[in-house]
Amino acid sequence: RMVSALNYGGVASHAVSAYYAQHHSMPDDLENAGFSDVPPNTVRQVYLNQAGTLEITLAFVPMQNHVLHLRSFVGPDGTLLWSCTGQDIPHKYLPRTCRDDH
Repeated sequence: RMVSALNYGGVASHAVSAYYAQHHSMPDDLENAGFSDVPPNTVRQVYLNQAGTLEITLAFVPMQNHVLHLRSFVGPDGTLLWSCTGQDIPHKYLPRTCRDDH
């Protein structure tokens, strides 16, 4: 279930990255980035905040209403890169790529 949520976030981050590559700025929201995919049943909502972080609100037990964050940053070559965190998600539920110890 967490993998499904992370994959959905990956599709959203790809849309934001493509927008950034074309416009050299962040979109105002996911719709402006061309992302309008319906979330899977594991995701309540996804939101692009002003800091460029995708906030993926989870919709499955026991992680209901917990938020997975995909944080954007500009890499050395000028492309948008992403890191994953889940500050309110217990370590054992985080995808391996989102753990500090991977």
